[in-house]
Amino acid sequence: MRAYRIIALIVLSILLVLSFGSCKPAKDSTIVILHVNDVHARIHNFAKIAWLLEQERQKNPNVFFMSAGDNFSGNPYVDLYQPKGEPILQLYNKLGLNVQALGNHEFDYGQEVLKSYIERAKFPVICANVKMDGAILPQLKPYVILTTKENIKIAVLSVVQTDLDTGIPSTLPANVKGITFSRGIETALQYKSLKQESDVFMALTHLGFGVDEKLAEQMGELDLIIGGHSHTKVGKPVEVNGVLIAQAGDHTGYVGRVELKVKDGKVVEKHSSLIDIKTIENEIKDVKDIIDEVDKNPFLNQEVTTLSVSLEGKAELGCLITDAVRADLNLDMVFHNNGGIRIGKMFETVRLKDVHAMLPFGNDVVVMEMSPKEIRDFIAYDFKRGNEPDLQVSGIQYTVRHKADFTIEAVDIVTSEGAPLDDAKTYRVGMNNYMVTAYEFQHQDPGKSSHKKLVDITIDYLRKGVDAQQYKGIKRALAKLVN
Repeated sequence: MRAYRIIALIVLSILLVLSFGSCKPAKDSTIVILHVNDVHARIHNFAKIAWLLEQERQKNPNVFFMSAGDNFSGNPYVDLYQPKGEPILQLYNKLGLNVQALGNHEFDYGQEVLKSYIERAKFPVICANVKMDGAILPQLKPYVILTTKENIKIAVLSVVQTDLDTGIPSTLPANVKGITFSRGIETALQYKSLKQESDVFMALTHLGFGVDEKLAEQMGELDLIIGGHSHTKVGKPVEVNGVLIAQAGDHTGYVGRVELKVKDGKVVEKHSSLIDIKTIENEIKDVKDIIDEVDKNPFLNQEVTTLSVSLEGKAELGCLITDAVRADLNLDMVFHNNGGIRIGKMFETVRLKDVHAMLPFGNDVVVMEMSPKEIRDFIAYDFKRGNEPDLQVSGIQYTVRHKADFTIEAVDIVTSEGAPLDDAKTYRVGMNNYMVTAYEFQHQDPGKSSHKKLVDITIDYLRKGVDAQQYKGIKRALAKLVN
């Protein structure tokens, strides 16, 4: 019996060794991550991305595809699809997306649409710094652990940006009702222990490149950050505190490629690069067929007008938009934020799809009575957000005079006729409802909705005929450095 016990113990030991040995990762393994960010519904390169994924998967069993958020808002064919954003979900499911970060623009279609998207996605949508207190959305997982064929564990943590003044992501506050957000970096730091639970520890963030650098400085446990939100094209590899930081621009103009070499459970080499989508000629046909079907929308291809010249840049397009609203609603002045202008150029032939692409968020125009002091304070508040003028205007021209450290000395305003504002009166001011609800500025009048959409007003203005030449080189929002 003693001999049998000894033999049994030896056999059990061998089985335990084999069992534990089978759970260990291979000594050497190469992991490839293809990633996109800030797609903003631009789906027309997805057939090429599908081909690229297929090539990588044929060469390596450990290929992962990730999105760093902001897949909605920016392409009217997708934004106006029913249900909204559906082509993005269909394409990601088909291409085998492995994980998606939650971006601020994921909220743009409302929580009901996002909830349906998350429930039907064949991939997890993750975010650590959200708490669903009374939201329609389900609570999201803060991270996922992906596993390679060799059982190498990749911990993927995600956080989304929040505005410093509002504490919520950059979307309409009504879209995030019932959701509490914590700061991205502070939240991420609470998950340092994932390093011990994984062979590769990475963050898939929607914070912006500058904030990713700060995260890397404070969280050297990370091997890699793949980011979004700032639309940064990180061509050459960037490492901060030993953490590789990658981002692939926007609109699928590029696909990011990260290659990691793992040995004995540790990342020993890491490389990042960008693949210019224009260099890819091949496409996957059935993916292209999906895109072509989405593009069959004769309504959006209707011609609105023909301009004498193309308009380019935030100032030219912003002045066109604000002039349209001021004329339609008979206002004294109108403001519009640069972030609400989503194209860089309007060509001479203007179609409905172009105007919807420029103004994709479906904002209403709100009208309020404001004093000159409130108007100056509003402009000053906006300038401080980014240390530059961000408001395009109609009815006035303004200059922010500031010191070298961006301390504001004064905000000078004159009407379109060149007269100063009258401090004894109030003015009828228009702006989009996002600015009214998301910007922290003092105004006694809470404002009333015009019940008119910004995009519809702009379309009507263009249809009536516009002298586009008046907008060439225009600047109504200025900044001046003073001693």
